[in-house]
Amino acid sequence: MGSMIQNHEVSRPLHHLRLKEMQPLALFVHCFNHSLNLALQDTMKGLPAAREALKWVNDVGVIVHRSPKRKHALDQLRATFDEQGGPGPSSICPTRWTVPVRSIEGLLSSYLSVLTFLCDLSEQNTTEIIEDGKRVNISTKARGLHDQLEKGGVYFTILALRDVFSPCEELSKTLQSPSYTVSGAKQAVNLTLQKFKRMRSSDDHFETLWAEMEAAKEKYNLTEPTLPRCRNPPAQNEYNPSHTSAAHQFNAAKDKIRKEYFELLDLAISEINSRFDQDDFNKLQMMETALLTHPNDWGSDSKNIEDLLESYGFNVRKLKCNLDLMTKNPCKQATRNTTVGVVENRRVDAPDEGYNTPLIYCPLTRKDTKTYVEMLTFIKQLCIQACGVEPQPKTVLLDFEVPMHNTFRAVFQNAGVKACRFHLSQSLQRNLKTPELRNAFLRTGRHTPEVQQFKRNNTILQRF
Repeated sequence: MGSMIQNHEVSRPLHHLRLKEMQPLALFVHCFNHSLNLALQDTMKGLPAAREALKWVNDVGVIVHRSPKRKHALDQLRATFDEQGGPGPSSICPTRWTVPVRSIEGLLSSYLSVLTFLCDLSEQNTTEIIEDGKRVNISTKARGLHDQLEKGGVYFTILALRDVFSPCEELSKTLQSPSYTVSGAKQAVNLTLQKFKRMRSSDDHFETLWAEMEAAKEKYNLTEPTLPRCRNPPAQNEYNPSHTSAAHQFNAAKDKIRKEYFELLDLAISEINSRFDQDDFNKLQMMETALLTHPNDWGSDSKNIEDLLESYGFNVRKLKCNLDLMTKNPCKQATRNTTVGVVENRRVDAPDEGYNTPLIYCPLTRKDTKTYVEMLTFIKQLCIQACGVEPQPKTVLLDFEVPMHNTFRAVFQNAGVKACRFHLSQSLQRNLKTPELRNAFLRTGRHTPEVQQFKRNNTILQRF
C-alpha cells in the first residue's frame, strides 16, 4: 500500500483503518520503493540549496527538449567541445525521486556546452508557453540559469546530489525486483545507509568532491564559492535579549559548503531510516524469518518471533518441530557412501484435521529392503528425539512396491498396509491400453455387474 508518513508518524487513510477493524492482525506495510521515493522527497524539502540545484538541472532539460531547434543547437555545441560521451541534459520526473541520476550526469558531462548554449540563448528574445500555461521569456530564464550554473558552489552541490542519488537508484532497482524478500530489502537498505555513514564519518569524500569542483572551476571558468552577505538583525529585536544573538559566521565558503554537505547526508540517513524502521515492517520480517529459516537461526529475535507467532494462532512447538524435521536428512545413513544412482523420493505425511501435512521428505538412491529399513529406523529415532514418543502408525499407505511393503510390515508390525488407489487407477488405465488386457476386458464386457460393482465399491480396493 502507499506510504503516508508525516513527521515520522504513520497517517493511515480511512480504508486502512477499515481493514484493520475487519482484521486486527493485518499488517500495514508500505510499498518499499514508494517509501524510498518519499524519503528522498522529504530530504530535498529540508535543504533549500540542494532543492534549488536539482530544480535548475530539470529546467535545463526542459528548455533543451521543448524545442527541436534548441536541442539541435546544443548537440552541435557538444560535438564542437567533444562532450558527446554522456546522455546529455534531460528533464526530471516530478514524482520519481529515485531516478534523477541520468539527468545530473547528463548535465555534468555536457557542462561547457550547456553554459555556452545558455549564454547564446540569453542574447535572443524568445517567449513561449512553457510552465503551467504561462508565457515565460526563455532568454531571461536562460540568463538566470547561466548565472547560477557558473558558480562553483552550485557545481559542488550537483556533485553531492549525484553521489547521494546514485546509491538510492541502485536501491530502488533492488526493491522493485520480483524476487526480493523482506529480509533482503531490509539488508539492501542497511547497505545503502552504511555507505552514507562511511561518506559521513570523515572528510575524505568531501575533499574528493571539492577537488573535482576545483578542477571543473579551472576547466569551465567557474566563479569561486563565496559566503552569503551578512545580514544584521531587525531593529525591533534590539531590546529583546532572546533575539539579539547573531547567526553563526563561517570563516570561509568551504566551511559553509561542508556543513551543507553533511546536512544532506544526515537528512538522507534519517529519512530513509525512519521510513523503513516501522513496527509492521519489522513484524513482517520476523514472520518471514520464522517460516523460511531454522529455529536455531532466529538469533536474538527468537522470543519476539515466538510471541508474534502465538498472536497469529500458530502452534510454536509444532512449527519448530516441522521446521527441524525439514532441515534434517532422514536417509543420510543410506546415502552416505553413494555417489551415483537414480534418486527416489519418499514422503511421510501426518493427517491434521482432514488434511495430510508433509513432515519428512526422503530422497533415496536405492530401492531395496536394506535402504528402507535404515530410513524407517532413522525416522523412529528422529520422532523420539523431537517429540519423545515412538511412532505407532495404525495404517500405512504405500504404492505397489514389494520391498517397501515388506519393510513396513517388519518395522511396524501392528500397522495395516494399504496400497494407493491413485497408483492402482494409473496402472489400470495404462495396462488396459495393451492389446491383451484390452481384448480380455472387451470379451468379459465392460458393463457386466462385476465391472460396475468394481467401480462403485471402494471396499474391494482395500485389499490392495
